[in-house]
Amino acid sequence: MFLGVIFLVILLIIGILIAITSYLYKYLNRKFPNKIYRYLAFTPIIISTYFVWTAFYPTEDFYKNEFKNLTQIEFPKKSKFIYKTATFPDHFGDYNSVFLLETTQEEIEKIKIQIEKLKFEEIKEDKWHSHETKTAIQKTKTKIKHQYNYEVEGGKNYYVALFDDNKTVLVRRMSW
Repeated sequence: MFLGVIFLVILLIIGILIAITSYLYKYLNRKFPNKIYRYLAFTPIIISTYFVWTAFYPTEDFYKNEFKNLTQIEFPKKSKFIYKTATFPDHFGDYNSVFLLETTQEEIEKIKIQIEKLKFEEIKEDKWHSHETKTAIQKTKTKIKHQYNYEVEGGKNYYVALFDDNKTVLVRRMSW
């Protein structure tokens, strides 16, 4: 029943977008025949597609904001993403994000100092290894050197792993 309602809502939204696009296309075609302006009618579909796409496949800015929220420092400028994934937020706004980045040794030290200031607890074993976390770890050939965990009231769990190559960092945010 619930899935049927969701399916109908999705069909309704798609139908509304098609109706708006059709109306705009016909109007612009009458107003500006043989002009490129009529293709502006597809703007609602393009914008909606962009928002849906970025909900399932977030941009790098999303992960940079996650990093800043978690560590309270700016994303290192000389860093690059090796792996990144996030789940779609549920109706409570809870989601999981995991990303692996490569940076300089100086930035690694800065991150380590900062997460220790933020009262992250160094742990021996991560009890929340999800499929996404395991996949991210497999993207690098190095081993985890230090692991830090921080649980926030309200069901959030932050995890940072520093690898033994002194340039790779794994960051995970989980909420439930």
